[in-house]
Amino acid sequence: MISPPPVQHTEAAQQLINSLKGHEKSMINYSADTEEHQLRALVAIVDHRLTTSAGVCVVTTGQSGGIKTVTCSLCPSSPSTQGSERRFDKKNPIRKFTVHFVHDHLQVPKPFHCFGCGQEFPFSQDRDRHEKAVHRLYRPKAFKALMKQSGVPSTPSVDEDETLSTSLAHEQSDARGLSSVSSGQVGRDVVPVPNYPQNGPSVPQSEEVCVYNFDV
Repeated sequence: MISPPPVQHTEAAQQLINSLKGHEKSMINYSADTEEHQLRALVAIVDHRLTTSAGVCVVTTGQSGGIKTVTCSLCPSSPSTQGSERRFDKKNPIRKFTVHFVHDHLQVPKPFHCFGCGQEFPFSQDRDRHEKAVHRLYRPKAFKALMKQSGVPSTPSVDEDETLSTSLAHEQSDARGLSSVSSGQVGRDVVPVPNYPQNGPSVPQSEEVCVYNFDV
């Protein structure tokens, strides 16, 4: 399992992020996994508000207080769509809008990067799928699902005596074009991959799952 640390911003940028509305903060997190691209999203959100006194999107909430719909304020108006050509609803509309915002308005085609090799992807789910298939690296949600399916506890204990040098973190961070982890240790747990039935996940039974925990 891999749990990369959150994207680190300068103090000034972080203060600006903290000043955003709740759904705008979510947009920053959903926009990309690098500081460069998250800053592009931040600048676009702030500039639009300073220029127009409005947000990049209009959010409506349901009776429970959750976000119900998100309508893009940047797309051209159209009578047939009642003010916008882009409206997002149903499951996690703010995340759907952020994908549209990053791809269509920021013109960032591939904002997500593989933890193992640095390859770029347009969507986080494509990156996750590549990491599992090519590098056998599982992010927390996928790892929990794998362990639940196998009946193995999803939170293995960390053997503090078995650690990798911080150079591993540097190598993996550099491959993604990110600033390296400068301190702390990278813990590595080896979890046996369970025996699956013939029609189960295509995971070689003789391999291992590596768990990397970052303390930065």
